[in-house]
Parts: sequence; structure tokens; C-alpha cells
Amino acid sequence: MAMKSRVALHAGHVIRLRKKFIESIGKRKKVPSGTLIVEVGTLIAEVGTFIVEVGTLIVELGNGLIAQWLNFMKDNGLIVSPSQFTINCSHAETNAINAVAKMAKSKNHTNHNQNKKAHRNGIKKAATHKYRSQKGLDAKFLRNQRFAKKGTQKALAAAIKK
Repeated sequence: MAMKSRVALHAGHVIRLRKKFIESIGKRKKVPSGTLIVEVGTLIAEVGTFIVEVGTLIVELGNGLIAQWLNFMKDNGLIVSPSQFTINCSHAETNAINAVAKMAKSKNHTNHNQNKKAHRNGIKKAATHKYRSQKGLDAKFLRNQRFAKKGTQKALAAAIKK
């Protein structure tokens, strides 16, 4: 049994579809590389195209066909914003999709839904530790290290003895 991949567009997202394609959706016809199941909200007429406000758009595809289907959508001018897709598929398919649909790339690989201050300051990297942990080291050695840092007379005397 072939694995199924799923591409979902949720309520409020907008896709641009040609009139011919809308008619094929209405008849529940098969589209290249998979079946399109659609719940259409409002249709707004434009010159030569339709804008569809999607309630739910789910495309179920056989394994490895998702990029081919997105290519078909892109070539026929059916996708307005490919970044609207939420994709749950294999690593190979994800790479193929990224080649087809250029997603938005942001500076420092941030999340887009950040407040103004977070964007201004950038994304902070985790603090790198300057010194290695001294946990478990010899107590006498650590004591001598502390004295050496302070530059006390006791540390000088200990250094001269050795």
C-alpha cells in the first residue's frame, strides 16, 4: 500500500485558480498526480481567473508525487503564495517542494511572528562557555588557581617552593 502525503491549506488562505480548474473541482475530477478534495467558500470573479477563499483544501498524493503536483499548480499559475502550504511529508519530498516553491527566508532564521523588539535585537545565540567546568577537579589545585588569579603573597610563596 502506497504511503500518502498530505498538503493542507486552512481557513482564510487564498489561492488563485483558473476557471477551468474550478469547474474540474466542482465535478470532483482527478487532477495530475492525486485527488483534490475541496470545500470552497466564496468565489470572487477576476479577469480570466477566480480567487477562492478556501475553507479546507486537502490534497492526498501517493508517495513521491507531491512535488510533481506542486509543479503542475505552479506552471498553470494556480498558486498565489506557496508559503501558505503546511506540508507533512518525507525529507526528499520537502527538498523537492522547496526547489519548486521558494519559501520566505528571514534574517537569522527567525520566526516571523515576533514582536518589534525581538526583530530589532536579532536572535540571541546560546551563551558559549569561556572556561571549561572545574567540577570534580582536585580541591588543592583549584585553591592554588584562585590564589594565582588574585596574585597574593601566598600564591607567590607556593610558586617559589615548587
